[in-house]
Amino acid sequence: DPDFSPAPPPADVDREHFREGKSVAFWNEYRFDGTLQSLKGLVDEIGPTVTSSSDARYWAYHVFRSSFFLGQGAASLFASSGFTPGAGGGNPTPLLGGNGMMSRAGVTAVTRLLAEVVQVYKQDLAHINAGTYVAPYDMHPRHRQFNPLYVAEKTARFLTEAAANLAKARAARATPPSGATKDAMTKVWMGGADYMYPDYYLKTYHWQTDGWLSSASAKVYEVSTETLFLGRQDAMQRTALVPLAHWVHTASAAGSSDEAAAGDTASGEAAVGEAAGTRVIKADGEGARLLEVGCGTGRFLTFVRDNYPKMAVTGLDLSPFYLMEARKNSEYWEKLTSQRRGHGHPETSAESQDAGGGGGGGASHRSGSGGLMFDALSRVGQLAKVAGLPLPPLPAAVWTRLTGVQPGNENQPNDEEGDAAAAADLAAAADSRGSGSSGSVPTRPSSTSLGSCEFVHAQAEAMPFPDASFDAVTCVYLMHELPPAARRALAAEVSRVLAPGGVLVVADSIQLGDRPKLDKNLGRFGDFNEPYYRDYIASDLVSVFGPGGAGLEPWTKELCSSTKVLSFRKPM
Repeated sequence: DPDFSPAPPPADVDREHFREGKSVAFWNEYRFDGTLQSLKGLVDEIGPTVTSSSDARYWAYHVFRSSFFLGQGAASLFASSGFTPGAGGGNPTPLLGGNGMMSRAGVTAVTRLLAEVVQVYKQDLAHINAGTYVAPYDMHPRHRQFNPLYVAEKTARFLTEAAANLAKARAARATPPSGATKDAMTKVWMGGADYMYPDYYLKTYHWQTDGWLSSASAKVYEVSTETLFLGRQDAMQRTALVPLAHWVHTASAAGSSDEAAAGDTASGEAAVGEAAGTRVIKADGEGARLLEVGCGTGRFLTFVRDNYPKMAVTGLDLSPFYLMEARKNSEYWEKLTSQRRGHGHPETSAESQDAGGGGGGGASHRSGSGGLMFDALSRVGQLAKVAGLPLPPLPAAVWTRLTGVQPGNENQPNDEEGDAAAAADLAAAADSRGSGSSGSVPTRPSSTSLGSCEFVHAQAEAMPFPDASFDAVTCVYLMHELPPAARRALAAEVSRVLAPGGVLVVADSIQLGDRPKLDKNLGRFGDFNEPYYRDYIASDLVSVFGPGGAGLEPWTKELCSSTKVLSFRKPM
């Protein structure tokens, strides 16, 4: 969109102010030709990343995950277009041909997305192996997502919502709304709410039913966004844990050792360790206070707590309905954590003695949570097939690590015993809370105490907290949904409530210049009832949060597919 092509683009401004991680150059230069042959080659590249059974478990879980969301997405396209796959009878779209099958453009688009998925998972696994953060807690077989009834309920909600959303989007493209018609299409159901909420908030973002103002919207949000990104959204937003981990590590090292603090002075980071003043910040988050602005359903906040269980966290959001969902998700994470601890720690559990590496599946691994994991994944896989897409086979390196047998070998286990052995390895990975064999990957502490967790219903532009209330602030996928004035007001408030030496982590959509190959079409996401998106992708955030804006100091930058992560620090 030529009307939204700034000079210089935000990525150029970033380059002048932030310390850029390796991910920035990778995604800036990333290219994929969209052919199935190239995708096969990319999948084959998974092999070198599988150096332990924990790596194999990660890939097995995530192959199932993305296959399910891909199947679910395909089902929603067929349903909303009125097609019966292979039989026609509906309205052709850019992705679906006249016979209801994927068009050539659709195949290319899906192939490109799958390639992105693989690259995102490679990046996520590398951070897990490096000890930056722990493996996702929802890999554990006791997680509710492995309950077919829970999955079926979420799928039913999504398919209903997706049909309505896609119909609205098609109608808006056919006849761009204006005036009263546009207001009727984009306003939420709640009349008379202007005195409680800013006008920009009372819109049906993404064409989602009720916008942010119903429990139905909150309950379908996560499954909708994960389907949109083919299951990679969690991994993308976990990139926000990278600067947070760096900050916690530096602060805890400074708090426990003068020598460590002095060592960081050379890189200009000694002030990080002083963020808590006289308080000591520990590696498990104890002593630190974190605020998530615009916490939504609280998904990212559970990842923060899973890595720093003793950190005192607060989630702030303007939707009471999303706050209710965030509270439920937080309570569920606490319950799951308690259940996991009640069944022994991975370091001592006989079921996971090989969690740090090595081959898969002795006799002791053929029952218990391993069988539960396999049974759950099998049923979820069946749901994916019903939704419209058979599961692809696991990459050879993954299968070999899980089973200890090369694919094609006549002795390859394909009976229940072999399946249970492979599934037990998956369960052991979830219990081990990490990958790799170095032993450096963080695991949840043995203490049963958790840091406090509170939720606050308030506007980000006027937060009800005293000055310097928090050591860390996170803001995930919020900035692109705010008008420019609200972004600046939020930035000023964040700077006010952030303690000197504290860190701000902003994770949001990539902007112009971050991935130049996508710039031409990047603004089209704004057509999905995202009224401020085009302005966001053209507006550098240094001018909003930096020295000339809210007064914070730019620190680091990371990219992960469609997500960019910027961090800032507050001067001492």
